[in-house]
Amino acid sequence: NPTGYEGTWEQEFTLSKEVEPDSKSFTVENPSTVPQMGKIVVNKTIKKSDVHWAFGNPTFRFTVSGTDSQWNEKHTWQGYVEFKENMQADASGNLTLSYVIENVPIGTYEITEADTLSYKFESCKKVTSNVTEKGNYLVATLAYDKDSETVPTAEGTFSNSHLGYDQYRHTDVVENLVSTEWK
Repeated sequence: NPTGYEGTWEQEFTLSKEVEPDSKSFTVENPSTVPQMGKIVVNKTIKKSDVHWAFGNPTFRFTVSGTDSQWNEKHTWQGYVEFKENMQADASGNLTLSYVIENVPIGTYEITEADTLSYKFESCKKVTSNVTEKGNYLVATLAYDKDSETVPTAEGTFSNSHLGYDQYRHTDVVENLVSTEWK
């Protein structure tokens, strides 16, 4: 088998000088042992007018976890978006950032947002049809289409509103990166 594929296939045939030659062709499909990959995009939207920059940059954390459909293995990613003062609002006065996870094995994943000081959950909405809204979280289903060259992508948006300025609070975040690779 070629590297990265599994499967068995056998076909016996006999070649002989006495028989008029004819052509034979064979088509063999082996499933890949390398998981098919997709992408999950988590958008975060807040109103620029809700931000009080003296309390720090608004930072929102997400967890994406689920099981791939090829080997039934569990996967979890955690990430964040941090809004900064120099960002421009859209025509509706909103700021939007995206947390993107590349190379997600095909499967089903829950997307959740951690509670954040000064902000309350408003809504989460699907952007692509392969995302389901489940109240305060989303479920993304990445499916492989062997006839498509497009990377399967699931996308959803979380929105929050500001609670007020009644307490002292500051936000900050530190990111630790750990590299992994498929073998």
